[in-house]
Amino acid sequence: VSHLSNTGDIKIANGSYNGETDYVRLSVGGVIGITFKSNRTCTVEYLDNSGDITFDATFSKYDTRIGGVIGFMYGLNVSHCTNSGNITINSGAFYYLYCGGIVAYSGSSSIVNDAHNTGAIYMKKEVTQIHSLVLGGAVGYQQNDDATGTGDFNNVINDGAITIEANMPENTNYNYFRIGGIAGWSQCENNYNTNNGDITISGKLYNANAENHSVCVAGIVGYKTVDAV
Repeated sequence: VSHLSNTGDIKIANGSYNGETDYVRLSVGGVIGITFKSNRTCTVEYLDNSGDITFDATFSKYDTRIGGVIGFMYGLNVSHCTNSGNITINSGAFYYLYCGGIVAYSGSSSIVNDAHNTGAIYMKKEVTQIHSLVLGGAVGYQQNDDATGTGDFNNVINDGAITIEANMPENTNYNYFRIGGIAGWSQCENNYNTNNGDITISGKLYNANAENHSVCVAGIVGYKTVDAV
């Protein structure tokens, strides 16, 4: 997959899902919602998004993934992807929320090289329900899978600002917030990556009622779970 470009805006409004039995994942991307291939045998390159993504829906059960270029990817080699579109999240209810300027959720040791994000990410509305938030200027969550090898993020640049004005609720036992200029949560190697985007948090993130609550915010990686940087 190569040389795809999107300039149109995407808006998801007035919808909701609160199902109790079906495991539902919602993936939104400026160019690709979901792309999947095992063992990194597929290459995705030269994707560009300049359209804005606005999310006003309520999706309070299971995963929501919102990426400037790709919502969810699994086992891929990705290179030379760019995003200049802004992501605005106005929803008041989530369960797991993953968001990234390039990729929201990168699974199974995917590799990303030479990516550049200039789009801003905003969370504005008061949040009434959330379990966990993983948000990065370039990628929300980077998963490492020992069965397929270690994933890498190399030569990734983020120039987009992250602004969180929403207050998080105190009536739910949510687990964690992980926010980073490059990645919110990374289990992979990160090499030669640069963040120039400001991170501004004016909303309340701390939840005194949560038993296992943590807030991690950093200029490069909010939460890192392997030895290699």
